[in-house]
This record gives sequence, C-alpha cells and structure tokens, in this order.
Amino acid sequence: MKNVVLCYNLYSPRPNEDRKNRVLDVINKISPDIMGLQEITPAWKSIIDEAFSDEYAFLGNPREEGRDCEFAPVLYKKEKYECMGWKTYWLSDTPEEKSRFEESKYYRICTAAQLKSKADGRELLCMCANNYLGLGDNQRLIDAAKKTYDEKGYGVASVRFICG
Repeated sequence: MKNVVLCYNLYSPRPNEDRKNRVLDVINKISPDIMGLQEITPAWKSIIDEAFSDEYAFLGNPREEGRDCEFAPVLYKKEKYECMGWKTYWLSDTPEEKSRFEESKYYRICTAAQLKSKADGRELLCMCANNYLGLGDNQRLIDAAKKTYDEKGYGVASVRFICG
C-alpha cells in the first residue's frame, strides 16, 4: 500500500489570507494520507480544523497551555486509517512528562501516533517534532532522542526550508 505523506512547517504566528490560501492549496493539491505539521499555533489549528476536520483526524497537544503555544501534530485520513494510540513526548531527559532542558527556551514536543491501515491491516508509527533552537548538537538532547528511538522507533525530521 502506498502512503502519501506531507511534512510541512507552517511557521507564521498570525497567518494572513495569502499564506493561508497557499498552505491550503498545497495540502489540497498533494492530498496526503498522513501529515506531520510543525509550529501550529492556535490560529493555524483553527484554519486546519475548519478546512480538513471532516477528512482528517488531528492528533497532538500544545507544548504548554496558554499563550500562542504551538503543536506538532500528526493528521491522518479517517477513511484510510484507524488510530491505535497516540501520545505527546517532550524532548528532554524525561520524555514522558512535561519537561525541557534547562538551556532550552521552549518546551520541545514530539507527537507519536500508531496507525492501522483499514485497507490491509498494516500498522505504522508516525512521529512529528520540531527543533529549531540549535540544540541538535546538545549531548543531552541526543541522548534523549536515542532513548526515545530505542523505545519508540523513529520518524522523519526536517528544517523549514526543506518542509515548507
């Protein structure tokens, strides 16, 4: 079974009409089965929900409550997949609880979703995260990522200029 996957960073705290239309056009043109979106503010979540909530399920928690806190959600086509479970992990020494490295300005999150194909029953693990604070060389972050990889598997990650 072929899966069409879209990884898209929507960074824009206050989306204007032009940016909104371009993003929606890209998603509609590609019509992905699964999406991993980064830097989704509450304003973007409303736009995505309004445009796609009938077709896609949205999985993800904000990195913290209040403010314009961002999501790193996984979305999937409801007609093609069943969600077997999902969870938010924090990219820190304690990924199971809301936490961050002391040198990190923000909480860094990863949404992991276990999906099952309705067509053939195959299961897949989808993960979406974002790290844009230059912590990629931080040994504690590397160790936490390895721990999560060893326990949960892995997903694709990218930077803004590659994924949108």
